[in-house]
Amino acid sequence: MQKLRKWEYRVIDLIKETEMKRNRTQAASGRWLHTSDLEGILNQLGAQGWELVDMHFIQDKDETIVVGFFKRPI
Repeated sequence: MQKLRKWEYRVIDLIKETEMKRNRTQAASGRWLHTSDLEGILNQLGAQGWELVDMHFIQDKDETIVVGFFKRPI
């Protein structure tokens, strides 16, 4: 019988994560996500063993939230 693999999960607001990385505060006119920042965050998480499983863009009033769903074996 095959042993079940156990997973650890992580859900991240990717725009907030890149803002914290760059020490930015949220702009009054909205939020932004630069591809180079996103690549950096994804590479950093990948180096820690996290795999991006899915990504959702959520429109909440006047702001867009980019949520990344990650998993890694435990």
